[in-house]
Amino acid sequence: MKRGTKWFIGAILLLALLFGFWVWAVDSLFADMADTTYKYEETFPSPDGAYTVTVRRSDAVWSFGPVSVQVVGTSEAGEGSYRTEIHADGGQGSVEVSWPEENRAVVTLSGKEQQDEVITVTFGENGVRLTAVREEPPVTPAPTSAPVLTQVPDPAPMGMEVDVGDGEHTFWVEVVEQETWGLFEINIYCEKGDAQSFQTLEGYSEETLQQLSCYVEDMDFDGDMDFGVRISETPNGHAIYSYYIWDEESAQFISDPYGLNELFSLGPPELIPEEKTIRTYTRWGAGSVGEVHLYRYLEKGFTCVRQMSWNWHEDVQGADFLVENYEDGEMHTVYEETCSEESLGEYIWSEEFSNWYDPSYHGT
Repeated sequence: MKRGTKWFIGAILLLALLFGFWVWAVDSLFADMADTTYKYEETFPSPDGAYTVTVRRSDAVWSFGPVSVQVVGTSEAGEGSYRTEIHADGGQGSVEVSWPEENRAVVTLSGKEQQDEVITVTFGENGVRLTAVREEPPVTPAPTSAPVLTQVPDPAPMGMEVDVGDGEHTFWVEVVEQETWGLFEINIYCEKGDAQSFQTLEGYSEETLQQLSCYVEDMDFDGDMDFGVRISETPNGHAIYSYYIWDEESAQFISDPYGLNELFSLGPPELIPEEKTIRTYTRWGAGSVGEVHLYRYLEKGFTCVRQMSWNWHEDVQGADFLVENYEDGEMHTVYEETCSEESLGEYIWSEEFSNWYDPSYHGT
């Protein structure tokens, strides 16, 4: 056989082999997702246990391919599902589930080869609805001509009136973004329209000025009004504020003298004026683990006077409950109990543990 003929036959065989490999690859990649085998499954119940979100994942297609994902919402009214993929270079990626509301869950799918995909699962009387949004990076178009330089206007300030409530001090407060992203300036004027500010403070925000908001509240129960500026938001939807407290002695606002910014970084404070108490509520794992803190202003400053914690254990089908009170300068356990799922019924907390949520309750 001539050498040229051998080369021709070899080329034909190589092409046939490549074509066969291509057919197999296409068949593997675009097979019907209904035939997908989900090897990993995680379940996330709602805080009240009425609804469930289940996330199923398969192994990756090859060592570098995507992972098939199925998100299922289940309630008494029915079931809904959504199928997608996580592109994580052959890895499983990550899944985060939060419950901003009792009947709404947010599922975030992340992978190092993709933008986050956010799936909202809404439970209603007529069934379950799933909607998905993938965060796409902004695309900058190529310039078609020399750029035109324009004058960027100064950002418009966000303003509000703050009446301290002592009959003497009322201020106009403006929040202005700075040139450095995230930084803002708080200008406090004796009257709106004044050219010279009475006081200037600085802060940092993870949000734009359009997302910033302010509110006025007596945060330390001294009868004088303070104010807060929203600076961020937690993954479960809670707003985070930077606090500015009116100080009678210096007759000025002081930036966070009690460390409220850090204390309330995981959830918003709930003010209980009649008890002069601030309560915070934080939970993880769709409510299976969490803590409640009660704070009061004592002689030593802003002090945690009660800590409640709970922890559900799936392996033993029950939960541990613990309550500690601040007495004589330190925390003491005042209630501790382990309850079975059967004894709790449809409730996440035991009845006695729920009683301690009230600041005025001190045991039977």
